[in-house]
Amino acid sequence: MSSESHNYAISVEWIVRDVFHCERFGFGGIANSDFIERAGGMYTAMACSLATIYNHASAGHRKQIEDFLNGYSYYNDKSIVDIINENGKEEVEKIIEEFKNLVVFCKTFLQKVAS
Repeated sequence: MSSESHNYAISVEWIVRDVFHCERFGFGGIANSDFIERAGGMYTAMACSLATIYNHASAGHRKQIEDFLNGYSYYNDKSIVDIINENGKEEVEKIIEEFKNLVVFCKTFLQKVAS
């Protein structure tokens, strides 16, 4: 594993920890950059996080979550290094940015609904 791939995994870990309101190693070890970095880890961590939001999301947000997961399901068994080697670091950056934006967008909506 490279330090670059680990830095990407740390970025995902912070988002996952925010969703689950947990510390590192939380949610059965999924909120952990070491888990996220290895094969299937990034997709699994993202899917678990989005599943938590999906349960309370509007139909429109559910569609966005499904589109995200379906769009990146090819990577469900890939490590971050595999993704970089196949499609470049830009692909990893794009996935993480889309994930972050989707989480923020959905959480903001849910907070408005709850208040």
